[in-house]
Amino acid sequence: MTHRTQADLPVLALAVALAAPAALATDYPSSDYLTGSWGGARDRWREQGVRFNLDYASEPMANVSGGEVKGGTYADNIGLDFTFDLQRILGIPSTTLLIKGSKRDGLSVSERFIAPSEGGNAFPVQELYGGQNAKLANVQFNTRLLDDRLDLAYGRLIANDDFLRSDLYCQFLNNAFCGSPKPVFYQNPFTFSAYPVAAWGARVRYDTESRVWTLQLAVYDGDIEGKRGDPASPGHNAHGTSWGWGD
Repeated sequence: MTHRTQADLPVLALAVALAAPAALATDYPSSDYLTGSWGGARDRWREQGVRFNLDYASEPMANVSGGEVKGGTYADNIGLDFTFDLQRILGIPSTTLLIKGSKRDGLSVSERFIAPSEGGNAFPVQELYGGQNAKLANVQFNTRLLDDRLDLAYGRLIANDDFLRSDLYCQFLNNAFCGSPKPVFYQNPFTFSAYPVAAWGARVRYDTESRVWTLQLAVYDGDIEGKRGDPASPGHNAHGTSWGWGD
């Protein structure tokens, strides 16, 4: 009797080990949110037309070879955005309001170590660096018509949300590509706004019925001084709250 019990123990242990992953997969709680639904509060707000997101990104970088000085820095971005469904809240059909903000901190490894005598290199290493402060970005209305094939955006828009963008760009960390190709800031006589910088604008996008082709047109307020479109040059609208033309 004792001998049979000892022989069965490895089999029993193996059965428990094999069953454990299945039990964990079944019992682990799932949620659309990292912090849960807050006791159902977030789900209720969403049903009432209010959604929000908070994100955080950081980039610690070091110059370990080449450049002018050896050393490292850290830069980060905290993003907060709210989306209001105005049809549910105010009865305005097929319209939403997006309000987005950014808080950036840290130092540029390009400016401090790679090329401090030049104020940084042409293409900064950290795409998160630029406009290191709290900034109001989008205040944007969207209206969708014709079975959602026609999308109208108007208000304080970011041109890079709709143009000169690709999911491939931010496979690269360098600011030469991610968020938007940096050369446009040097060659465009009017600024091209990129996150977290916004400007007055209106954009029309039409998807064909087959959804194969898309036509997109837009107009944006420009700033020939180049103080607004480049996040690293905040100019006199450092916090995004000056809403004049050519600001």
